[in-house]
Amino acid sequence: MGYEPHLSKIPTTLGWRERAKNGAWEIYGSALGSAKQVFGEVEVKAATRNAAGSPTYRLYKGTDIANEISAGSALVKPTDFDTDLLEPFVPAAFIATPALKVLDEMRLPVMEFADGAKRALNPNLDKTVVIYGGKWMAHPEDPPGLRYNSTFGRSSNQEMLNGGPGTDIRPDDFVFLRPTQSEAVFLQFGDIAIYDDGAIVDSWPVFPASA
Repeated sequence: MGYEPHLSKIPTTLGWRERAKNGAWEIYGSALGSAKQVFGEVEVKAATRNAAGSPTYRLYKGTDIANEISAGSALVKPTDFDTDLLEPFVPAAFIATPALKVLDEMRLPVMEFADGAKRALNPNLDKTVVIYGGKWMAHPEDPPGLRYNSTFGRSSNQEMLNGGPGTDIRPDDFVFLRPTQSEAVFLQFGDIAIYDDGAIVDSWPVFPASA
């Protein structure tokens, strides 16, 4: 088994990624050569030779090195997989949570005197949205423009988000967040609700964490 997720993070400038890829494949090829000496060429050729993953599977064009690739996160594309290699994919998994409170201003306890100045300097601090739950590995996605409040900090109970004066949201409306990862986030929730053409049409169970 070979896994080289670092390749997707290496710039293509001056051939850096290509050289890193060739280096990784040389190591894999060397390991296959050693295996052939022990087990024989026929056995190694028939063996399952796994490599790659969601970040790098598109680099493989043949089966000389590997004859199996593993890709999962690419299918739902969390934000950590926003790379040039996965550009054709679109995000397909989101966290939906209701807005508990929506205020037309930002008010921070004890620091109320500075709220007006902060809003004047940054209009995106004009509206406050408090959501159910929070502190997930995820970024606000919709309504557009929402972001975490760095002064208030993160909260797993009622997380505070801020947006501009035009942020269109009311209490009980949903806020959608896009996960940064897949497995680690999915395990925090129940079944995945499948949304299609304006309705929830199915639910898919999530594999439990391995013991």
